[in-house]
Amino acid sequence: MSTEDIVRRLKDIADLDENPSLELMSLFSQAQPSDFPKMSQLRSWTPTELRETVQTEITLREAGRLIEKARELRGMSTRELAARVGVSQPRVVQIQASGETLGIQTLVKFATALGYRVVIELIPEEGGEPIRAT
Repeated sequence: MSTEDIVRRLKDIADLDENPSLELMSLFSQAQPSDFPKMSQLRSWTPTELRETVQTEITLREAGRLIEKARELRGMSTRELAARVGVSQPRVVQIQASGETLGIQTLVKFATALGYRVVIELIPEEGGEPIRAT
């Protein structure tokens, strides 16, 4: 699918007046996990539903950067982290660099190996106290 096709489809689906952000375009141009909605499903979504899905996906894709930062703060090599998690060193490098979507279980496994906890937080859009689960 060409860039123009992606822009046209996203503008149509989300009822956008201007071009979507580069971040949004790159999200839809990459291979998606099997549970990510197909373009045909997205057509029936409201702009709010689409925005929430994209924000969630972008947040999960940032997990690799968090893992890299935590690893560096711990002074741990990618090889050492790989051994603790039980994956290959190239897989650790790939996760840190690729921006792929990580599942919660994978994120928890890496965080635990690095001496961190994963905290899930729901923040009300209208203001108020967030709800946290650990």
